[in-house]
Amino acid sequence: MEIVKELFFLPVNIYLYLAHMRQVKLFKRRVGYYPNIAYPTLYHEKVFWRKIFDFNPLFKIFCDKLATKEYIQGRLPDARVAKTIWSIEDSSEIAHLPVTSDMVIKASHGSSFNYFPKGSPDDFNQINLLVRKWLATGYGVDMYETGYFGVKRKVFAEELFVPEGNRPLIDIGIGCANGKAIMLLVTKNCKKDNMQEGNFNLQGERVLNYGESPGVDHSLDLDSRLPSNYKDIIKMAETLSVGIDYARYDFMTDGELIYAGEITVYPGGGHTEATLGNHHGADKYINQFWDIRTSWFLNTPHTGWKSLYVKLLKSSY
Repeated sequence: MEIVKELFFLPVNIYLYLAHMRQVKLFKRRVGYYPNIAYPTLYHEKVFWRKIFDFNPLFKIFCDKLATKEYIQGRLPDARVAKTIWSIEDSSEIAHLPVTSDMVIKASHGSSFNYFPKGSPDDFNQINLLVRKWLATGYGVDMYETGYFGVKRKVFAEELFVPEGNRPLIDIGIGCANGKAIMLLVTKNCKKDNMQEGNFNLQGERVLNYGESPGVDHSLDLDSRLPSNYKDIIKMAETLSVGIDYARYDFMTDGELIYAGEITVYPGGGHTEATLGNHHGADKYINQFWDIRTSWFLNTPHTGWKSLYVKLLKSSY
């Protein structure tokens, strides 16, 4: 049986390399090794495999920020979610909408499309340019993040979460595998010059990535501590993650209030640095719990070669 698998996976891998050569080269350049796409066993390979094979309909929701809010409220009715002030699909509508410094403007169909109004006369011109650009720009093509393909392009404004009493705002992303939390990614001063981030296990201990130097280059110190309510955030993430083989569930907290945010299907685009000979740290830790046998693709009926592929792949783990 093992010989049959090898003889089957080899031509599938060759086909995938030829069909996605640009992505394979990008993967090698950014991650550090050539992936086994047909039979993924490492974290980065599983993300690559997901992009090509796993078109879970929920990924379309998770890659749409506005749809994600509705999903979260359906699963966690009592969760705090940032209020949407307005949303548009036509850039000409922006002239008739409020723009204030207590909101953030985002594109629903992409990542890192954010603008924080300053409350100055220059805001309108800047926002007008950005809205036009965002609505004219699709997302996900460069790194083949297929969940973004076809997501309706919208720009929206949502309320800012402003902590009381100058309490620091912390972003916490929880990696979960089908109802079980695995790892926390904690970010302080997100999207600012003094931003710091680091991974933690469920006991609140720092876990280093490949090549990471704690306390250097925006990396949190080894003695950094999690907010006291982090276990409540873990429970919320686990509830959201039931039925999903793996994703990261993002939250914000000031240590007291918790706001549910986005759901990330392709963390880092699957391009965090690693090597085959030194594959350790957070990605390796997550990989131990990510079982793609529970993925949508491997639990959906297929015909032809994909039917045999599913059978062989599921029996290989």
